[in-house]
Amino acid sequence: MAAGFGRSRGVTIFPMSPMARKFVLDGIKQQPDDVTPKFSKEDVGEVIITRFAQTEPLVILEGDLNGRDVIFFFSYEGRIDERATELRLAMDIAKKRGADRITVVAMYTPYSRGDKRDQHHSSAALKVFIDSCINMYGACYITCDLHNVATIEFVDGPAYMLTLRKVMMSEVKRSGEVTVSIAADAGGVKRMRKWAETLYIDENRYLAKGVVDKMRAGNDDSAMSDAVYGTDVAGQDVLIVDDEAMTLGTLVSAAKVLKEAGARTVRAMAYHGILVGKAIDKLVESPITELVVTNTVPVPRSKIRRAGGKLRVVDVSGFAVEAARKWYGCESLSTMIDYAYDFK
Repeated sequence: MAAGFGRSRGVTIFPMSPMARKFVLDGIKQQPDDVTPKFSKEDVGEVIITRFAQTEPLVILEGDLNGRDVIFFFSYEGRIDERATELRLAMDIAKKRGADRITVVAMYTPYSRGDKRDQHHSSAALKVFIDSCINMYGACYITCDLHNVATIEFVDGPAYMLTLRKVMMSEVKRSGEVTVSIAADAGGVKRMRKWAETLYIDENRYLAKGVVDKMRAGNDDSAMSDAVYGTDVAGQDVLIVDDEAMTLGTLVSAAKVLKEAGARTVRAMAYHGILVGKAIDKLVESPITELVVTNTVPVPRSKIRRAGGKLRVVDVSGFAVEAARKWYGCESLSTMIDYAYDFK
Protein backbone atom coordinates (compact mmCIF):
# COMPACT_ATOMS: atom_id res chain seq x y z
CA MET A 1 0.00 0.00 0.00
CA ALA A 2 1.46 3.32 -1.03
CA ALA A 3 2.09 6.12 1.43
CA GLY A 4 -0.22 8.61 -0.27
CA PHE A 5 0.58 12.04 -1.67
CA GLY A 6 3.69 11.98 -3.83
CA ARG A 7 3.40 8.24 -4.56
CA SER A 8 -0.12 7.83 -5.89
CA ARG A 9 -1.27 9.27 -9.20
CA GLY A 10 -3.43 11.88 -7.52
CA VAL A 11 -6.70 11.96 -5.63
CA THR A 12 -10.36 11.50 -6.52
CA ILE A 13 -13.03 12.52 -4.03
CA PHE A 14 -16.41 10.81 -4.21
CA PRO A 15 -19.26 12.43 -2.22
CA MET A 16 -21.86 9.71 -1.58
CA SER A 17 -24.93 11.96 -1.97
CA PRO A 18 -25.92 15.30 -3.54
CA MET A 19 -25.80 16.96 -0.10
CA ALA A 20 -22.37 15.46 0.54
CA ARG A 21 -21.23 16.84 -2.82
CA LYS A 22 -22.31 20.37 -1.84
CA PHE A 23 -20.57 19.87 1.53
CA VAL A 24 -17.29 18.90 -0.18
CA LEU A 25 -17.38 21.72 -2.73
CA ASP A 26 -18.09 24.26 0.03
CA GLY A 27 -15.14 22.89 2.01
CA ILE A 28 -12.81 23.05 -0.99
CA LYS A 29 -13.61 26.76 -1.38
CA GLN A 30 -12.55 27.36 2.23
CA GLN A 31 -9.02 25.96 1.85
CA PRO A 32 -6.21 28.42 2.64
CA ASP A 33 -4.30 29.65 -0.41
CA ASP A 34 -0.92 28.45 0.82
CA VAL A 35 -1.65 24.76 1.61
CA THR A 36 -0.06 21.89 -0.30
CA PRO A 37 -1.50 19.56 -1.50
CA LYS A 38 -4.69 21.44 -2.27
CA PHE A 39 -7.95 19.98 -3.51
CA SER A 40 -9.89 21.46 -6.42
CA LYS A 41 -13.36 20.84 -7.82
CA GLU A 42 -11.69 18.88 -10.64
CA ASP A 43 -10.70 16.27 -8.03
CA VAL A 44 -14.36 15.54 -7.26
CA GLY A 45 -15.89 12.54 -9.01
CA GLU A 46 -19.52 11.52 -9.17
CA VAL A 47 -21.43 8.69 -7.51
CA ILE A 48 -24.57 7.55 -9.33
CA ILE A 49 -26.94 5.45 -7.23
CA THR A 50 -30.14 3.92 -8.56
CA ARG A 51 -32.41 1.26 -7.13
CA PHE A 52 -34.25 -1.66 -8.67
CA ALA A 53 -37.89 -2.38 -7.88
CA GLN A 54 -37.00 -4.52 -4.85
CA THR A 55 -34.75 -1.66 -3.56
CA GLU A 56 -31.48 -3.38 -4.49
CA PRO A 57 -28.90 -0.60 -5.13
CA LEU A 58 -26.81 -0.09 -8.25
CA VAL A 59 -23.72 2.05 -7.63
CA ILE A 60 -21.59 3.60 -10.38
CA LEU A 61 -18.44 5.70 -9.88
CA GLU A 62 -17.54 8.26 -12.51
CA GLY A 63 -13.97 9.50 -12.09
CA ASP A 64 -10.35 8.37 -12.14
CA LEU A 65 -9.56 5.42 -9.86
CA ASN A 66 -6.57 3.41 -11.05
CA GLY A 67 -3.50 4.20 -8.97
CA ARG A 68 -5.18 7.12 -7.22
CA ASP A 69 -6.04 7.94 -3.63
CA VAL A 70 -9.82 7.63 -3.35
CA ILE A 71 -11.68 9.50 -0.61
CA PHE A 72 -15.37 8.84 0.03
CA PHE A 73 -17.30 11.54 1.87
CA PHE A 74 -20.08 9.66 3.56
CA SER A 75 -23.22 11.42 4.80
CA TYR A 76 -25.82 9.53 6.81
CA GLU A 77 -29.05 10.74 5.23
CA GLY A 78 -32.27 8.77 5.26
CA ARG A 79 -32.03 5.08 6.11
CA ILE A 80 -28.70 4.30 7.76
CA ASP A 81 -28.35 0.71 6.58
CA GLU A 82 -29.07 1.65 2.96
CA ARG A 83 -26.37 4.33 3.04
CA ALA A 84 -23.89 1.89 4.60
CA THR A 85 -24.54 -0.70 1.88
CA GLU A 86 -24.04 1.91 -0.85
CA LEU A 87 -20.72 2.92 0.70
CA ARG A 88 -19.40 -0.64 0.80
CA LEU A 89 -20.43 -1.23 -2.82
CA ALA A 90 -18.60 1.95 -3.85
CA MET A 91 -15.49 0.88 -1.92
CA ASP A 92 -15.59 -2.51 -3.63
CA ILE A 93 -15.63 -0.80 -7.04
CA ALA A 94 -12.67 1.40 -6.06
CA LYS A 95 -10.64 -1.58 -4.89
CA LYS A 96 -11.34 -3.63 -8.02
CA ARG A 97 -10.49 -0.70 -10.28
CA GLY A 98 -7.02 -0.29 -8.78
CA ALA A 99 -7.36 2.52 -6.25
CA ASP A 100 -4.13 3.12 -4.33
CA ARG A 101 -5.55 4.10 -0.93
CA ILE A 102 -9.19 4.19 0.10
CA THR A 103 -10.33 6.59 2.82
CA VAL A 104 -13.79 7.16 4.27
CA VAL A 105 -14.59 10.53 5.83
CA ALA A 106 -17.86 10.20 7.76
CA MET A 107 -18.33 13.26 9.94
CA TYR A 108 -21.21 11.51 11.73
CA THR A 109 -21.28 7.78 12.49
CA PRO A 110 -24.47 6.67 14.24
CA TYR A 111 -23.65 3.05 15.02
CA SER A 112 -22.01 3.72 18.40
CA ARG A 113 -25.39 4.44 20.03
CA GLY A 114 -26.05 0.71 20.31
CA ASP A 115 -22.66 -0.10 21.84
CA LYS A 116 -23.76 -0.56 25.46
CA ARG A 117 -20.91 -2.25 27.31
CA ASP A 118 -22.97 -2.41 30.49
CA GLN A 119 -25.49 -4.74 28.86
CA HIS A 120 -24.57 -8.42 28.66
CA HIS A 121 -23.86 -9.67 25.11
CA SER A 122 -24.89 -6.37 23.51
CA SER A 123 -23.77 -5.69 19.93
CA ALA A 124 -20.79 -3.53 18.97
CA ALA A 125 -22.30 -2.23 15.73
CA LEU A 126 -19.80 0.58 15.13
CA LYS A 127 -16.80 -1.73 15.47
CA VAL A 128 -18.41 -4.28 13.13
CA PHE A 129 -19.24 -1.63 10.52
CA ILE A 130 -15.85 0.15 10.54
CA ASP A 131 -13.94 -3.15 10.68
CA SER A 132 -15.82 -4.26 7.56
CA CYS A 133 -14.64 -1.13 5.73
CA ILE A 134 -11.05 -1.40 6.93
CA ASN A 135 -10.48 -5.15 6.66
CA MET A 136 -12.36 -5.85 3.43
CA TYR A 137 -11.08 -2.86 1.48
CA GLY A 138 -7.87 -1.80 3.23
CA ALA A 139 -9.41 1.56 4.05
CA CYS A 140 -8.88 4.24 6.66
CA TYR A 141 -11.99 5.54 8.46
CA ILE A 142 -12.15 9.12 9.75
CA THR A 143 -15.12 10.22 11.84
CA CYS A 144 -16.02 12.86 14.40
CA ASP A 145 -17.29 13.04 18.00
CA LEU A 146 -18.87 9.62 18.45
CA HIS A 147 -21.78 9.08 20.81
CA ASN A 148 -19.62 6.56 22.67
CA VAL A 149 -16.12 7.99 22.27
CA ALA A 150 -14.27 4.96 23.64
CA THR A 151 -15.61 2.68 20.90
CA ILE A 152 -13.05 3.91 18.36
CA GLU A 153 -10.31 2.29 20.43
CA PHE A 154 -11.76 -1.17 19.76
CA VAL A 155 -11.60 -0.86 15.97
CA ASP A 156 -9.02 -3.17 14.36
CA GLY A 157 -7.22 -0.84 11.98
CA PRO A 158 -6.62 2.79 11.02
CA ALA A 159 -9.62 4.73 12.36
CA TYR A 160 -9.55 8.24 13.78
CA MET A 161 -12.09 10.23 15.77
CA LEU A 162 -11.68 13.96 15.32
CA THR A 163 -13.49 16.60 17.37
CA LEU A 164 -15.40 19.74 16.50
CA ARG A 165 -14.99 21.13 20.01
CA LYS A 166 -12.72 24.03 19.02
CA VAL A 167 -14.97 25.00 16.13
CA MET A 168 -18.06 24.99 18.33
CA MET A 169 -16.37 26.82 21.19
CA SER A 170 -15.58 29.69 18.84
CA GLU A 171 -19.28 29.89 17.98
CA VAL A 172 -20.34 29.87 21.64
CA LYS A 173 -17.83 32.56 22.61
CA ARG A 174 -19.01 34.72 19.73
CA SER A 175 -22.72 34.46 20.40
CA GLY A 176 -23.28 35.22 24.08
CA GLU A 177 -22.46 34.95 27.75
CA VAL A 178 -22.14 31.57 29.46
CA THR A 179 -21.46 31.08 33.17
CA VAL A 180 -22.32 27.41 33.72
CA SER A 181 -21.53 24.31 31.63
CA ILE A 182 -23.95 21.42 32.09
CA ALA A 183 -23.81 17.80 30.91
CA ALA A 184 -27.23 16.60 29.73
CA ASP A 185 -26.58 13.24 31.42
CA ALA A 186 -23.83 11.34 33.23
CA GLY A 187 -22.34 10.07 29.96
CA GLY A 188 -21.36 13.60 28.93
CA VAL A 189 -19.45 14.60 32.08
CA LYS A 190 -15.96 14.40 30.54
CA ARG A 191 -17.09 16.41 27.53
CA MET A 192 -18.72 19.03 29.78
CA ARG A 193 -15.63 19.27 32.00
CA LYS A 194 -13.40 20.09 29.05
CA TRP A 195 -15.81 22.77 27.89
CA ALA A 196 -15.98 24.31 31.36
CA GLU A 197 -12.19 24.45 31.63
CA THR A 198 -11.78 26.04 28.19
CA LEU A 199 -14.70 28.49 28.20
CA TYR A 200 -13.40 30.29 31.25
CA ILE A 201 -15.10 33.44 32.58
CA ASP A 202 -11.74 35.10 33.11
CA GLU A 203 -8.15 33.92 33.57
CA ASN A 204 -8.81 33.04 37.20
CA ARG A 205 -12.27 31.46 36.97
CA TYR A 206 -13.51 28.47 35.00
CA LEU A 207 -17.19 27.99 34.26
CA ALA A 208 -19.18 26.29 36.99
CA LYS A 209 -19.86 22.63 36.18
CA GLY A 210 -22.94 20.49 36.69
CA VAL A 211 -24.80 17.43 35.44
CA VAL A 212 -28.49 16.67 35.00
CA ASP A 213 -29.68 13.29 36.29
CA LYS A 214 -31.45 11.42 33.49
CA MET A 215 -33.33 8.15 33.26
CA ARG A 216 -34.50 6.48 30.06
CA ALA A 217 -37.09 3.72 29.94
CA GLY A 218 -35.83 2.33 26.60
CA ASN A 219 -33.98 3.33 23.44
CA ASP A 220 -36.61 5.88 22.37
CA ASP A 221 -36.97 9.57 23.15
CA SER A 222 -38.61 9.13 26.56
CA ALA A 223 -35.78 10.68 28.57
CA MET A 224 -36.75 11.87 32.04
CA SER A 225 -34.58 14.38 33.91
CA ASP A 226 -35.40 15.27 37.49
CA ALA A 227 -32.47 17.08 39.17
CA VAL A 228 -29.26 19.01 38.55
CA TYR A 229 -26.13 18.29 40.56
CA GLY A 230 -22.76 19.96 41.00
CA THR A 231 -23.64 23.65 41.03
CA ASP A 232 -26.37 26.20 41.71
CA VAL A 233 -27.78 27.42 38.39
CA ALA A 234 -30.12 30.07 39.83
CA GLY A 235 -29.71 33.31 37.89
CA GLN A 236 -27.05 31.79 35.62
CA ASP A 237 -26.62 31.62 31.84
CA VAL A 238 -26.38 27.89 31.23
CA LEU A 239 -24.93 25.97 28.28
CA ILE A 240 -25.94 22.32 27.88
CA VAL A 241 -23.28 20.34 26.02
CA ASP A 242 -24.16 17.12 24.19
CA ASP A 243 -22.74 15.11 21.30
CA GLU A 244 -25.88 14.86 19.20
CA ALA A 245 -29.39 16.25 18.99
CA MET A 246 -31.68 13.55 17.64
CA THR A 247 -35.18 13.56 19.12
CA LEU A 248 -34.29 16.34 21.61
CA GLY A 249 -35.80 14.28 24.43
CA THR A 250 -32.65 14.56 26.56
CA LEU A 251 -31.88 18.24 25.85
CA VAL A 252 -35.44 19.49 26.36
CA SER A 253 -35.92 17.46 29.52
CA ALA A 254 -32.63 18.84 30.91
CA ALA A 255 -33.57 22.40 29.94
CA LYS A 256 -36.86 22.16 31.84
CA VAL A 257 -35.06 20.98 34.99
CA LEU A 258 -32.56 23.84 34.70
CA LYS A 259 -35.27 26.48 34.29
CA GLU A 260 -37.16 25.06 37.26
CA ALA A 261 -33.90 25.37 39.22
CA GLY A 262 -33.80 29.08 38.39
CA ALA A 263 -31.48 29.33 35.38
CA ARG A 264 -31.74 32.74 33.68
CA THR A 265 -31.15 31.42 30.16
CA VAL A 266 -30.59 27.91 28.77
CA ARG A 267 -28.73 27.39 25.51
CA ALA A 268 -27.77 24.03 24.04
CA MET A 269 -24.95 22.84 21.81
CA ALA A 270 -24.65 19.51 19.99
CA TYR A 271 -22.05 18.50 17.44
CA HIS A 272 -24.49 16.53 15.28
CA GLY A 273 -27.97 17.83 14.48
CA ILE A 274 -29.94 14.77 13.36
CA LEU A 275 -33.28 16.28 14.45
CA VAL A 276 -35.74 13.51 13.64
CA GLY A 277 -39.45 13.13 14.35
CA LYS A 278 -40.95 15.96 16.41
CA ALA A 279 -37.55 17.40 17.41
CA ILE A 280 -38.23 20.86 15.95
CA ASP A 281 -41.66 21.08 17.61
CA LYS A 282 -40.06 20.16 20.94
CA LEU A 283 -37.40 22.83 20.45
CA VAL A 284 -39.97 25.54 19.70
CA GLU A 285 -42.02 24.66 22.79
CA SER A 286 -38.99 24.25 25.08
CA PRO A 287 -37.24 26.79 27.35
CA ILE A 288 -34.07 26.46 25.23
CA THR A 289 -33.10 29.91 23.94
CA GLU A 290 -30.91 28.60 21.12
CA LEU A 291 -29.70 25.23 19.86
CA VAL A 292 -26.41 25.28 17.96
CA VAL A 293 -25.53 22.26 15.80
CA THR A 294 -23.27 21.58 12.82
CA ASN A 295 -23.98 20.30 9.31
CA THR A 296 -22.24 16.93 9.78
CA VAL A 297 -25.75 15.70 9.02
CA PRO A 298 -27.60 17.95 6.51
CA VAL A 299 -30.22 20.13 8.21
CA PRO A 300 -32.97 21.17 5.75
CA ARG A 301 -33.76 24.88 5.57
CA SER A 302 -37.38 24.04 6.28
CA LYS A 303 -36.40 22.84 9.77
CA ILE A 304 -34.39 26.00 10.43
CA ARG A 305 -37.39 28.14 9.43
CA ARG A 306 -39.78 26.08 11.56
CA ALA A 307 -37.53 26.55 14.58
CA GLY A 308 -38.32 30.27 14.55
CA GLY A 309 -34.82 31.54 15.28
CA LYS A 310 -34.03 28.91 17.90
CA LEU A 311 -31.83 26.74 15.64
CA ARG A 312 -28.43 27.74 14.28
CA VAL A 313 -26.33 25.49 12.02
CA VAL A 314 -22.55 25.90 11.88
CA ASP A 315 -20.81 24.93 8.62
CA VAL A 316 -17.91 22.51 9.26
CA SER A 317 -17.24 21.56 5.64
CA GLY A 318 -13.89 23.35 5.75
CA PHE A 319 -12.86 21.30 8.79
CA ALA A 320 -13.83 18.04 7.06
CA VAL A 321 -12.01 18.83 3.82
CA GLU A 322 -8.93 19.93 5.76
CA ALA A 323 -8.91 16.57 7.60
CA ALA A 324 -9.08 14.73 4.27
CA ARG A 325 -6.38 16.96 2.79
CA LYS A 326 -4.05 16.34 5.73
CA TRP A 327 -4.57 12.58 5.52
CA TYR A 328 -3.93 12.58 1.78
CA GLY A 329 -0.80 14.70 2.27
CA CYS A 330 0.55 12.44 5.04
CA GLU A 331 0.24 15.23 7.62
CA SER A 332 -0.59 14.70 11.27
CA LEU A 333 -4.23 14.82 12.39
CA SER A 334 -3.28 15.32 16.04
CA THR A 335 -4.46 18.95 16.21
CA MET A 336 -7.95 17.76 15.19
CA ILE A 337 -8.14 15.02 17.81
CA ASP A 338 -9.34 15.84 21.33
CA TYR A 339 -7.15 14.12 23.87
CA ALA A 340 -9.55 15.22 26.60
CA TYR A 341 -11.33 11.93 25.97
CA ASP A 342 -9.32 9.75 28.34
CA PHE A 343 -10.16 6.12 27.57
CA LYS A 344 -7.70 4.55 29.97
